[in-house]
Amino acid sequence: MYGEVTTGDAGRRPMTREEVRLFLDHADEQAAKALRQGHKGALARDRDAALFKAIYGWGLRGSEVSALDVTDFRSHPDAPGLGRFGSLYVRAGRRIGGLPPQQRTVVSVVPWAVRALRDYLAEVRPRYGSSLQPALWPTERAGRVRRREIENRFATYRDALGLDRRLTPHSLRSAYVAHLLTDGADLSFVQQQVGHRFPVTTAICAGLS
Repeated sequence: MYGEVTTGDAGRRPMTREEVRLFLDHADEQAAKALRQGHKGALARDRDAALFKAIYGWGLRGSEVSALDVTDFRSHPDAPGLGRFGSLYVRAGRRIGGLPPQQRTVVSVVPWAVRALRDYLAEVRPRYGSSLQPALWPTERAGRVRRREIENRFATYRDALGLDRRLTPHSLRSAYVAHLLTDGADLSFVQQQVGHRFPVTTAICAGLS
């Protein structure tokens, strides 16, 4: 397990593997509980459980996951067994200066996250109705889930579990980086996956000196 670390930005430290497991399990449990109780927010909880898995499974920023469309999943020669989910095209990456958002292709390397997205697209997203927009994470008003909504839901689940209050959705992205590196992935590969300009940024994101 990747141990707890600190970085220059305490709110962006990687979640440990155990924290990730607890958080994602809790998100699933909240979705199931809302469905059993007939809660009107059950659909949104199902959606958000898949969304958090996508943040961790592809190492995404909050703004990047919010902007995803269904068509952003694509096949990739490095992941032939995953079909159209072999990679994820990130259109709304970080802006640097006055330049347009950076774009990148993230190779899918977390198979269980791919399974979760397949299930979401087959069983959850269609329940939003026939007027679906291209957005991967639609709202009941045919909008798009925004970054602040993601942050608020994350904080609600984090606090319910009694986890470190410094953790943010970005901590799931940092965990993706940290866990890939500790599992033996090459630093330059991880750097490309998450769209960092410099390898030292990737190392810092992982909590490495």
